[in-house]
Amino acid sequence: MLQRYVGTPERARALAGSALIAAGVISLLGITTAEALFPETYTTHANEISDLAGRSEEGAIRMPSWLVFNLAMVISGVLLGAAAVGLRTGMGVSRVTRAVALLAAGTLGVGLFPDYFPTLHRVFAGMTFISGGVAGVLVAQATGRPFGYTSAALGVVALVALDVVVFGKSTFLYTGLGPGGIERWVSYPIILWQVAFGAYLLGSRAPVGPRHPRVIETPGEP
Repeated sequence: MLQRYVGTPERARALAGSALIAAGVISLLGITTAEALFPETYTTHANEISDLAGRSEEGAIRMPSWLVFNLAMVISGVLLGAAAVGLRTGMGVSRVTRAVALLAAGTLGVGLFPDYFPTLHRVFAGMTFISGGVAGVLVAQATGRPFGYTSAALGVVALVALDVVVFGKSTFLYTGLGPGGIERWVSYPIILWQVAFGAYLLGSRAPVGPRHPRVIETPGEP
């Protein structure tokens, strides 16, 4: 049924764009809602996003933030998977499709394997962060200005912040923003990119592919 819906490039872009926007909105509002419902003291400086689905020191699940966060990640992962299906037909750039598919798998895995599955959680979180940043850079190579600049900037910011998380724990950026703050500099640009790219796809008419990069037309252009 899904493949039938994405039979034409126009429908495929509509599916991909709508799914990307929905995934970004659900992720952002899911995180915000889970923070508001967190049963203990929670700060964006000291607490990482994944703490929302972690266990307390006594080993208890922190409800209802646990449910809200994991459900938001699972739904977002499924939507990103649908976006990857749409991009396969609607955009025709396999590198972008693969990057979004990896982003979908990583986001879904974060929701299915919370923080108390440390190894799996780190693998899926890393997959999400790396593929999300790389997707922004790859999309910039296949789209026209000015959106290409926006996409590249969001991807680069996410990747640079990820580098600080992994290798820069002694830097002023990490100590100043805290583990929670710097992680949001990785996550939020990727979420914002999803919404921005989704809106771009919904407003485009011409297909993008290896033979004719940078040719998506926006409404109002001749």
